[in-house]
Amino acid sequence: MKIGMIIFCLVMSNLSFAGTWGILAFENDSAQDWYLDVSSSLTPNEDINRALSLEPNAFVESYECEMALAASELLASKLDGDLNAIPFKNNIWVTSGKIEANDAKIELAIIALNRCLNISNSELAVLWSESSMYKEFKVGVEKLLNRLQR
Repeated sequence: MKIGMIIFCLVMSNLSFAGTWGILAFENDSAQDWYLDVSSSLTPNEDINRALSLEPNAFVESYECEMALAASELLASKLDGDLNAIPFKNNIWVTSGKIEANDAKIELAIIALNRCLNISNSELAVLWSESSMYKEFKVGVEKLLNRLQR
């Protein structure tokens, strides 16, 4: 039994687990999981509000920005009807009456996205700034901001 456990630990220590991570809102595992939860939620508007309500004056963790980006993408898609950035089948619910894209929620999204772009208070911005893809990340978030500000 001990030898089996030792072999298991050695095998597991040599494996590397990598998740999906990309510049667009749904190109990471956390946002994809969040989307699946929200799409089946009885309270999607509350879920979106929670994702967009970043704690004021606090350093924003990368996963918080990932959720805020995903929630903002849902709102932008609701506003303009463009579902291309949502890589899931049966995403038509986003443009139905299930999601409210009111002015207050749009303002929350704009504030959250601007915070997530700010290197001085966003882990996600810091991580992207240390990569060769920072410019693409920034352009993607700015495009999302533009969709929300129409």
